[in-house]
Amino acid sequence: MYIQPEGLSDELLDAVAAHDNVCDYFDIPLQHVDAGILRAMNRTGSREEFLALVDRVLAHVPGATLRTTLIAGFPGETEREFEQTLKLVKDIAFDLSFVFIYSPRPGTPAANLPDDTPHTEKVRRLEALNEVIEAETARINQTMIGTVQRCLVEGISKKDPDQLQARTANNRVVNFTGTPDMINQMIDLEITEAYTFSLRGKPVEA
Repeated sequence: MYIQPEGLSDELLDAVAAHDNVCDYFDIPLQHVDAGILRAMNRTGSREEFLALVDRVLAHVPGATLRTTLIAGFPGETEREFEQTLKLVKDIAFDLSFVFIYSPRPGTPAANLPDDTPHTEKVRRLEALNEVIEAETARINQTMIGTVQRCLVEGISKKDPDQLQARTANNRVVNFTGTPDMINQMIDLEITEAYTFSLRGKPVEA
């Protein structure tokens, strides 16, 4: 599911761009932006490197979908370091992002780091990131209204047992009225409504 930043070679990007049977979808778990925090996580990278990486992905695969995972409240994270992560999320405008509050895992080096950030502050940072992320996700979903998306029908909708659920190439869930024989098939759906976390559509008549 995930591609570490250092794994995104030009050869891989060109292969994705060249094959129609590969989704233009890149799930890159950045985790944080500050170089010092990343070193404490035993990871590499920096804000500048991440911005350059996104530019390189979009240069090879225009219109690619970008998703990431971020951690709020890692031990030692200052307000300035958190603000850097928040700004990156605004600057890149990821299609999808997930944020987690740091929690220690026994046996990991990070579990031994001093952690004096109150839980309430970690929750505030989590909510601030999610507010930006959800607004961008909703905005992108709105732009899909009226478009026709090639979707994989996964099964019965989780929201309504009388509906089916499909997934777009950019990993959006679309709920629609269909027939059981559509399950596990690729079909074209016109997007008719958009919500923060899902879409609604209708089959395109042949």
